[in-house]
Amino acid sequence: MIEFLKNIKSKIGIYHLEDDAISIGKILKISGKYLFLDSYDSNNKKEGIKVFLISEIKRVILKSDYIEKLENKKNYTESFSFLKDNKINSFDDVCQKIIEKKCIVTLKLKNDDIEKGYLTKKIEKYYYFEILNDELKIISTEIFDEHYIEEIQIDTNDKINKNVPLNIIKLYSDNIYIGNVLFDRKEIIIFKEIVEFSEDSRILILKKEDIEEISELYKEENIRYNSINKYIQNIKDITLLFLLEICLNFKFIIFIDNKKFSETKVGIIEKILNNRILELNTLNENYHFIEKIRIEISEIEILRIKNYSLFE
Repeated sequence: MIEFLKNIKSKIGIYHLEDDAISIGKILKISGKYLFLDSYDSNNKKEGIKVFLISEIKRVILKSDYIEKLENKKNYTESFSFLKDNKINSFDDVCQKIIEKKCIVTLKLKNDDIEKGYLTKKIEKYYYFEILNDELKIISTEIFDEHYIEEIQIDTNDKINKNVPLNIIKLYSDNIYIGNVLFDRKEIIIFKEIVEFSEDSRILILKKEDIEEISELYKEENIRYNSINKYIQNIKDITLLFLLEICLNFKFIIFIDNKKFSETKVGIIEKILNNRILELNTLNENYHFIEKIRIEISEIEILRIKNYSLFE
């Protein structure tokens, strides 16, 4: 397996342990017991570095339609500046603006389906929607009842003030979102979502009638984008301990998996003891620090380092 993988230069997919999760990326280095992967997200953007214990790699995708489409995926972004208009107070106001501006948006429907495309018009209580594929070509036209649309998502590169509290929004549907409330309007909340410390900016328009609770997560912790690659001067220097020391020094968010763990361990390294044990300050699903645990470095079967750090 090791000799074979050393010769691969293109993107591959590696299955995580014994579940269906897959990581896509390019091999940075294979050293000793570990494979180091320059990882890409679903929008073909670098999201950090992942380390795999080679003996636990059981399945590798060398070529697939998904990887090929990822390479050729057309990313799109829209400005959300039009949402700053104080006259926009309802879901219908937002939809009318989107129709006028011919924005590409993503709709989440009541049945949890997600469709990307153009809102083109509204007749009575029905919206006409042109659905796009990954190449941004129209593949169908559908009509949705206005109450069948649960939320609107807008991908954007617009800069957003990050010096604001981090919030959690819980819907009556039990969906939970982490991010920043940008605008609180009469019938809607306009929200910048953070998806597991992703670099992508995504704006959500949520109906207040669907929101069960909005709460503030924390003020003191300040988690911001920070690329780990800038701390690596030479690929030859990469070892598991080297990466863990970078994570310790610059407080990177890490995810640790082992098939014996009941759940992924997520947090920030507080100490490395005798080059053998990590002391991890763990985060819960709401990104609150909850407890400190110790993990043997030898127990790490998958290490995911996200391009996000804690700045104090």
